[in-house]
Parts: sequence; structure tokens; C-alpha cells
Amino acid sequence: FHHGTLGEQTTILQLLMSVHNRYPQEKDVVLDLRDDVLKLLKTGPWHARNLVIKAICVLYGSDEDKWYLMEQGLVEAIIEVIEAKTVDLQEAPVVIFLHLSTHPDLPEVLLDKGVARLAAKLVDAEDPIIRELAIVLLRVLLVYDKHTVMDCLPESKHYLLKRDEFNPQLYGGEYGGLIEEYLQHIVENRRNQGYLVQQFSSEELEELNISQEQIE
Repeated sequence: FHHGTLGEQTTILQLLMSVHNRYPQEKDVVLDLRDDVLKLLKTGPWHARNLVIKAICVLYGSDEDKWYLMEQGLVEAIIEVIEAKTVDLQEAPVVIFLHLSTHPDLPEVLLDKGVARLAAKLVDAEDPIIRELAIVLLRVLLVYDKHTVMDCLPESKHYLLKRDEFNPQLYGGEYGGLIEEYLQHIVENRRNQGYLVQQFSSEELEELNISQEQIE
């Protein structure tokens, strides 16, 4: 992979995804390729970049991997992909932001890097799947910083963030299950961070006669 042609590199990535979780040396193999995979995302042609994004979602699922890739410029590289391909954008560049959001500290990084503003623009995409993914991403970021997310959308679009429906099957077999898993993980993270408790002042808790433990 390190010295292969573009065709060889993309073939190897497809092979690695197809055998994911099926061989004992996987962790060492994908760790060895991590920097080169990120380089391909930054410098490769569109089809290769899209494949790399899918590969990261599949192969680099640990919090350590997510944080490392963020520090090495992953978020900026994905933003560049989205901004360069808004017309024929595929789902993977939006899905990877959900993937990164399963790290308990990364949603705030995504907010700082302007991902909410980017997602707000995608709410107007022609592709209905891109629109729905953008809304899901905004709702994830909303539980980390409501004011920033709401400020990114015109008031006429605020209703989109109040919908309760979510149908993973809308995104097809490739992403539906992944997204459902991501959302469950994100909700769990926020619960562990005391998000629900933070919505109430001590006076409100006393007035409602509810303990922090009951809310959690």
C-alpha cells in the first residue's frame, strides 16, 4: 500500500473492508496504513477520497483512531471534499462526521471547525438522503451546543430539528445500521456526561422534586 499505484491502493482498501473483523492481525495492519490512508484522502481523486472515507468508517472505529485522525487534519480534508463536490456529493462524507461524533469529545471539535454551518447548507441539497443525513448530524450537534446549531439555520428551518422520526432504512443497507449504532452511542455519551441533568438548575430540580439520579 505504501508504494502502490492508486489502483492498487483502492483495491487493498476494498479488500480490507471486506475482511473486517475476520483476521487476528487487523489492528496492526490498519494502524500501519493509517497515515497513508489519510494522505490518500487529502491528495487522491474524488472516487478514491470517497472510498477512503468509507474505509475510515469501517476500519478506524476506536476513539484513539478518531482523535488521531482529527489531529492530523481529517475534518478539514472532509470539509474540502464536501465543498468541492456539493453537486454530486455522496453520503459518505456526511456519515463520517456521525462516525467521529461517537467520540465523546469530538462533537465540540466539529462545532469549532464549522461543521454545523456546513451541515446547515446541506439541508438544501437536492438529494433527499443528503438532506436527511444533514438533519441527523445537526441534531447530534444540537445536544452539544444548541445555540450554535440553531444560529446556523434560518428560523424557517428550525422545525427540521424538532422532528422525532428517524428511519435508518432510508439510507439503505450500507449506512442504515451504522447510523443507528452511531446515534445510540452518541446518546449514551451525552447521558454519561450528565447532559440531561445540565438542562435543569438546582432550583428547578427542587421545585419539581426530582433528583439528579431520577433524571439520569
